[in-house]
Amino acid sequence: MSIAFGKRRAEWVRVPEGPPPLAPAELACFEATDLFYRSLCALLYNYVPTSGHPGGSISSGRFVAGLLFDAMDYELARPDREDADIISYAAGHKAMGLYSMWALRDELLALEVQRSRYEEVLRENRRLRDLLAFAQRIELDGVVAPVLANQSLAAQRTILIGRGGDDGVQLDAPALCPDGVVGRVIAVAATLAFALTACALGLCKCGISAPGWQVGLSLTPMDCASSG
Repeated sequence: MSIAFGKRRAEWVRVPEGPPPLAPAELACFEATDLFYRSLCALLYNYVPTSGHPGGSISSGRFVAGLLFDAMDYELARPDREDADIISYAAGHKAMGLYSMWALRDELLALEVQRSRYEEVLRENRRLRDLLAFAQRIELDGVVAPVLANQSLAAQRTILIGRGGDDGVQLDAPALCPDGVVGRVIAVAATLAFALTACALGLCKCGISAPGWQVGLSLTPMDCASSG
């Protein structure tokens, strides 16, 4: 099929067919984002005096979304970077839409941060429930403690634990997790303790040694001779 035009500056380009650029789930998210954007433009037009007419802003929304969420190279945490891509409008007719899209982008980011924190809390709660259930199964006389930091020096790998002598922790006390032994306490202060990890001791398969994890500390020292 041929399409004939009169003399003009524009050029007709037929885009070849191919796979869609977005998966169905991604497309649904962008469709919802566009609905929020158009609604925000309408609210500004109706309730914010001198905000401008919404026609140009609404019609340019998908173009701007494609730039902000895909094509542009910039850092949200450092908007003033000199090497960041920017959007520059020649006139102010679509400024309402641009500010709306920026605000919507920032809200989406804030929601994602909240979701990530919520999922981390759920993971931590599951780890804590597993640890408490483990302590009940073996009738552990001990305390639950957070791992604050880890350190590796040659063959020595230690973890800093947020419980100490004031909580009843003693030298050679085992640090435990639902999968087994994490390590053995090798130094105790009033509110902190260091444990040599099971990896260094060659004892077990439990890999809980990152900051943010919880371990169980037995208040009964372990037999050092049996630990190797």
